[in-house]
Amino acid sequence: MVTELMPVLDLLAQRRGASLTLATQGTLPQVAIDRLRIQHVLFTLVQNAFEAPTAQGEPASVAIEMTGDRYGVRVSVRDRGLGVPDGAKEQLFHPFFTTKEHGTGLGLASSRAIVEAHEGSIGFESEAAGGACFWLRLPAAVKQEGS
Repeated sequence: MVTELMPVLDLLAQRRGASLTLATQGTLPQVAIDRLRIQHVLFTLVQNAFEAPTAQGEPASVAIEMTGDRYGVRVSVRDRGLGVPDGAKEQLFHPFFTTKEHGTGLGLASSRAIVEAHEGSIGFESEAAGGACFWLRLPAAVKQEGS
């Protein structure tokens, strides 16, 4: 699912003069998802990371990391921007809240609804070295008897 989206994300990175990396750690379990909807969430997180304010003159740098265990898959999108303002942290996933000059405040709110409809979770963490990590976690697919 992520590999299918990478050409679009790479083009987005090129247009912004940014760098984008993808890393997968270990074997990932199967997840039952609506591919297009989860790709929309990943696109939103990566686009937001590219748009995150950076230090003067520094190009955006975004890393997508996928990890998994027997319970599910975690997809993290890390940027090296200036981070999330303290006053915004509680409202980030609320509809119509935005920190962007021309944002609608619907990207993270719709992403949250999509991920929760998949029985997953979404959130963010401030990075110690600066920037932010937005992540989503999707549960492993339930194996049917005989499969």
